[in-house]
Amino acid sequence: MEKDIVLFWGAGFSCDAGLPTMKTFGSESHKDYEGIEKHRLLQNREAAPHLNKAAETFYWFQDVCRSSFIIRGSALDNIEEVFSVAETILMSRIPTISCCGGTETPQELVNQIKLWLWKIYQQYPSHKQEKENKETCYDKLFKKIIKDYGLDSKLTIITTNYDLVFEYNCSENGIECFYPIDAKSISIGKGDPYVYFGSNSSSNSKKVPVCKLHGSINFFQNKSSDDVIYIADRKAGKKYWIREYLPAVFALEAICDIRKKDPALSPAIIPPTYAKLEQYKWVKDMWNAAFNAVVNAKKIIFIGYSMPPSDGFMKSFFAGTFALRKTCEKPKIFVVDKSEETIKRYRSVFDVLLCNSNTMTLQESIDSGQLIDFLTS
Repeated sequence: MEKDIVLFWGAGFSCDAGLPTMKTFGSESHKDYEGIEKHRLLQNREAAPHLNKAAETFYWFQDVCRSSFIIRGSALDNIEEVFSVAETILMSRIPTISCCGGTETPQELVNQIKLWLWKIYQQYPSHKQEKENKETCYDKLFKKIIKDYGLDSKLTIITTNYDLVFEYNCSENGIECFYPIDAKSISIGKGDPYVYFGSNSSSNSKKVPVCKLHGSINFFQNKSSDDVIYIADRKAGKKYWIREYLPAVFALEAICDIRKKDPALSPAIIPPTYAKLEQYKWVKDMWNAAFNAVVNAKKIIFIGYSMPPSDGFMKSFFAGTFALRKTCEKPKIFVVDKSEETIKRYRSVFDVLLCNSNTMTLQESIDSGQLIDFLTS
């Protein structure tokens, strides 16, 4: 069956999972920082000192950025803003950053920000969410739309998110997915791989490709090898985790076991500067798959992606895909977002291709039947 539907997730897609958006990352991550020390004292968590340092390095660099007259106010809470500044400093190849009472190398700064990102976005699902056992918008989306209507064989997922909300819900609902990365670029380790740790092959024709444009919290990279991506297997950290059906990356202590296997491994997460697109083959594989998916798409649904004016690269991405379409037929576009300003931006970019003009949350788009109608019409 032809894969002609693209779902494009942004940070807003994960809001219902209790995860912070990119814009609120700085302020919302403080409660996690405060909880780490309690974990260390009460349960002797081995990961706590590493994660504490990662958090403190991030907050220190926020102060460094605060001294600039360009990035101030709420922008300092935006992880994409702060991460991009750190990456730019790293590319400048200055040896150290000495500011605001601290000193750090640019490489270590970037590594610590990646680790703090890993901590914040690895915490889904929470124990509280599992105990409540309420039907969520994800249950409705995966069970009542994707699964019941057999859309999994027609879908390609493109996302700028680092979290595993999509992969986890696929697993819970028997939907198979894979990362479109050349198998030569993947190393999975000795444990049994979790269901979505697939690679690009002909056997994946009925599975859902998941193109994670900025990397993922279950991707790790050795600084000595740019071409290989390591995907954490379920056995790393298993001894610390009660819920054995979940892959280890959801466990707080998983980062320690992963690094014991290889101390040089760090989360394979890239900032939205796109400076690494040419450097890493696995990143190019992801972007290539995403590009081809949009070229061939008949329908594109954006959920929780604000199409920010600053993201000129993404606008160029869509301009390129539309220019190279193999048919004169234009794709239909549907946007799920609760901001009127976001809808206006989409209208200015896609004009008559946009099929809706009303704001809505993911829950509202499902309950109203609008998302189902668009996907199945």
